[in-house]
Amino acid sequence: MSIFISMSIEDFQNPLEKETKGIESVESFESLYKVIRNTGEIKGTLKNYTPDEVIKVIERVRHGHRSIEFVTRSYGIRDAVERLLENDKLYQKYTKGSRAKK
Repeated sequence: MSIFISMSIEDFQNPLEKETKGIESVESFESLYKVIRNTGEIKGTLKNYTPDEVIKVIERVRHGHRSIEFVTRSYGIRDAVERLLENDKLYQKYTKGSRAKK
């Protein structure tokens, strides 16, 4: 006895489309953090990261304790952080006249 189930490709959710739509257009770190939290686990090059791990690294960059290279490129997160840092007063306060640690 065999069972045949008919489904189209549209019936399957693309795991890369989770809640990452909008990362490229976020206008604040709060909005970025919301998208990251909604995304769930984020697959990086070397390991998978929890949303809290990614946010913690971003905050360390904002405070000048880490360089931008520590932020994952997955889903365009690093690009979004770089764009947001351009006008981030917190980042400018902590990094004015100094370089972030690598």
